[in-house]
Amino acid sequence: PVETILCYGLLRVVPNPHRYGSKTHSAAPTIVHILAQLFRRKSSSLILKMVNLNGRLPHGSKFDLPFFVAMNEEPDRYWHLYEVTIRAARRQGIDASRLPDFLEDVSDEVSYLRVPFHLEDTAFETQALDSAIRGTPLALEPGETTKVVLGRRRIGQEAFSNAVRQRFGGACGFCGLAPKSLPKEGLIWGSHIKPWSDSDEDERLDPSNGIAACRMHDAAFDRGLITLETDLRIRRSRRLTSSIEKDDGAAHYFGPVMKERLILPPGAEPPHDRYLSWHREYIYRDSLP
Repeated sequence: PVETILCYGLLRVVPNPHRYGSKTHSAAPTIVHILAQLFRRKSSSLILKMVNLNGRLPHGSKFDLPFFVAMNEEPDRYWHLYEVTIRAARRQGIDASRLPDFLEDVSDEVSYLRVPFHLEDTAFETQALDSAIRGTPLALEPGETTKVVLGRRRIGQEAFSNAVRQRFGGACGFCGLAPKSLPKEGLIWGSHIKPWSDSDEDERLDPSNGIAACRMHDAAFDRGLITLETDLRIRRSRRLTSSIEKDDGAAHYFGPVMKERLILPPGAEPPHDRYLSWHREYIYRDSLP
């Protein structure tokens, strides 16, 4: 049960766990290897548990998918289970080097509205999952496969956002705002460059398709008022520049407060230019010189 609780939590910080197959598990995030050592398991075993939990390979414990559905339905219940697990570990002498509180800085303010609902996609995914679990001992009530599909989207979006924010050190890449004393308040969001609705499954969960930003600059980037050049120089649209000249509010948020280039911690991998190129072509409300 403890392993199941923690593996569900890993889904919130490890985007696209099924990409780490048996041959690539060594490339899995450090937290997976740490927990594998704690349970004296192979890292690939924990990855398999994560994949079973979200129904990608529904051939594991018959309790995995029902647990996934239940925790998505009652997120407060999951936080309680997770906190009890961490406290119990500390009482048993298991310190942070063996079991880090890896959800300590994870925001619980994920909006379902950030994940577009596409009826056709959901119906297709639900049918595929129904076919995959038919004849297996998994215990799902009728209609709960749709809940699994929507849960995958929510958890995937959350894991993506967390991974992007971690890349940027929890700070806005446009202005540097880093509210470290308020880590769970959703003030910095890990947002897609190429939107969820236009991305394929891998692109949706690829952290290099994301930028961490405060809500103001996230909205401006999302609406094409600003974009990034190949060298990560921040470009303001003519409409925004005109607004800055006329509006003190716009001048405050998009004037000197916004840096010349995207801010990244030393050694951090920048967003991939193929996503930035897509944003410049399809989202930005202007043309580059």
